[in-house]
Amino acid sequence: LGELNYQNIAVKAYAYGIVRAEATENTFLRVTCSAPAARATMCPVFMDCTDQGGNNYFGDAGSVNAGATRIFTQTDIAQALGGGWDGGRGRCDLLSSGTLEVQHMVRSGGIQVNNSVVIGGDGILDK
Repeated sequence: LGELNYQNIAVKAYAYGIVRAEATENTFLRVTCSAPAARATMCPVFMDCTDQGGNNYFGDAGSVNAGATRIFTQTDIAQALGGGWDGGRGRCDLLSSGTLEVQHMVRSGGIQVNNSVVIGGDGILDK
């Protein structure tokens, strides 16, 4: 197995325990493009995800404007990844050519939990 490389696109954050579509819990990924406006006008966001069965999904999730934050719900993630991404939990690596700050929140039974692996620009803590 090899690693897919795209010019200037690299893993910026990991999100574990993503609640996938059709669940009673809710996932929210808060993605901020913290690149200075002088360096970039936006950060493209790609998602490389794996479900509980080990199936991989890759998709273009669009862009986040420089200095802005965009919220991705589990429905947004499922749409970016296409068919098959439903039920259970999964893991997503967020890739970009820009500088991302990512916070992963899960709401379960009325309680919201910060499930972030990484909070901060390009600060990969573990893999």
